Amino acid sequence: MDQGPKWGVAGGVREEEWSRRGEQEKPSDRPLGRSWRDFSGVTLCVAVSVLCLGVCVLVVARASELQSRVVSLERQQRDAQLSAWRVTLEQVEPVLLSRLDQILDERRNSLSHKFPFSPIPHK
Repeated sequence: MDQGPKWGVAGGVREEEWSRRGEQEKPSDRPLGRSWRDFSGVTLCVAVSVLCLGVCVLVVARASELQSRVVSLERQQRDAQLSAWRVTLEQVEPVLLSRLDQILDERRNSLSHKFPFSPIPHK
């Protein structure tokens, strides 16, 4: 007389039947091979998961190491370029003085043609 939908589990088994089966079957009634297969499958999944996690940690560690090495090399290259432009006063002073002497000599020569130097005799 019950024409309503039957709420059951997959395979057409009702909840009542399922609960009765659960009460009747005890873990000791299950075949031993089935539980070992389940255990080995779970163990395999856990082992693969731990292995994947280890590989991910290794990849992250190597990537951060490589990144720090790249940053260090870039810093060394930048410092080398900056140090090439840095010169000390002892290096610059002779260059500036020699160039200044050269400019003064050129200027003196160009002016000496326009204004010949004749010393004024002292009386």
